[in-house]
Amino acid sequence: MKFDNITKLKWIYFFKSLFFFSPILALFYFSRGLDTFQIVSLEAVLIIAVLFSEVPTGIIADKIGRKFSLSFLMLLLIIGNIWTIFAYSYYEFIIIQVLFGIGIAFGSGAIEALVYDALKYQKREKEMSKIWGSINSYSLIGIVIAIATGGYLARSHDPNTFVLLIWLFTFGAIIAFIISLFVTERKHQKKIKEVSPLILFKESTVPHGRPFEI
Repeated sequence: MKFDNITKLKWIYFFKSLFFFSPILALFYFSRGLDTFQIVSLEAVLIIAVLFSEVPTGIIADKIGRKFSLSFLMLLLIIGNIWTIFAYSYYEFIIIQVLFGIGIAFGSGAIEALVYDALKYQKREKEMSKIWGSINSYSLIGIVIAIATGGYLARSHDPNTFVLLIWLFTFGAIIAFIISLFVTERKHQKKIKEVSPLILFKESTVPHGRPFEI
């Protein structure tokens, strides 16, 4: 198998989707002393963090590149998960969710853009849907393997096993991060007119009649 950008992104998607902890995440939080409301609120914090981070992270990504955005996503996943393993306070988990939200915002659109650039360089833009589906299939395979494995290992409901499953996901994220460092980002041929980040932010947040038109 040729280890080009497309192949690298497939394996990144696979390793970052090894959610071994998914079947036991609520149980893990309970084991750390959180109540039901606090656990549910963490999901809301994550969503809010993603929403508020989309514009500024998009501006930063345009300035420093999509490869950086992808690597930074993986780095925040690693930091957040290691912190999760050692966290016991509800407020710590809130900060961790904010980190995850910022990471998700950084990765939003970065992988698709890298795939399209790679295909455009090979003059294969028409294959975008097919290749993107193939990349997502790697993610689905990773999810199925990880959830099945995590559910099996967590049968004893032992809190130490919960921690092990989070470590397993962290190791997968580390592998994805290492692969992301070898992704190549091609320079655009045409010079793009520079626009102030402040103007970009204002234009992205002020309604213009059809706010969802891209």
